Amino acid sequence: MQPGLTIKFIFTLSTFSIYTVMQHKYSFSLFATLVTFSQPAIAQTVTPAADGVGSVIQYNGNTYNIGGGTQAGANLFHSFQEFGLNSNEIANFLSNPDIQNVVGRVVGGNPSVIEGLIQLSGGDSNLFLMNPAGWVFTDSASVDVPGSFGVTTANRIGFGDRFFNGIGANEFETLEGNPTSLIFDTTQPGAILNAADLSVDNGSL
Repeated sequence: MQPGLTIKFIFTLSTFSIYTVMQHKYSFSLFATLVTFSQPAIAQTVTPAADGVGSVIQYNGNTYNIGGGTQAGANLFHSFQEFGLNSNEIANFLSNPDIQNVVGRVVGGNPSVIEGLIQLSGGDSNLFLMNPAGWVFTDSASVDVPGSFGVTTANRIGFGDRFFNGIGANEFETLEGNPTSLIFDTTQPGAILNAADLSVDNGSL
């Protein structure tokens, strides 16, 4: 895979299996290398990045309630230093009926190990998460999102000709509308390792 590769809509790689998460209302797909695994992984916690995006996490029992963030039109953006869950933990993204897409990034450089539940409450939003370092879903992982759910190891998510960067600053006021593309700026993007049987009720996975 070449640096700066743009992935739009349907993309295939003959040498890798592709994990696809397609948004059901428009032609947007998330892709990354899919690898199976058998060894147990150690999860991190969910911590906000100190980068001005404004994500606020309140820990209540075993639940991380994720609020704040930066809104642009009907999109709500979050930034995390680390994003991982133990088997008894829940990451609850707080939304509202005016939000169409909740989009998050993980900037700490570690893969996100998900052993617990990722959910979204308060609206029917889609949830898209980006971690260039990779994702690990163990067999105890689950998802409860009313819209569509997707993860990617891209470095940037395109909104027309503007981008939500995986690292660094963003011009959030330009990131309106629906996501349209993914950019992989590294020669070896992180992998998605999936041992879970993930599903969503109404959206697409």
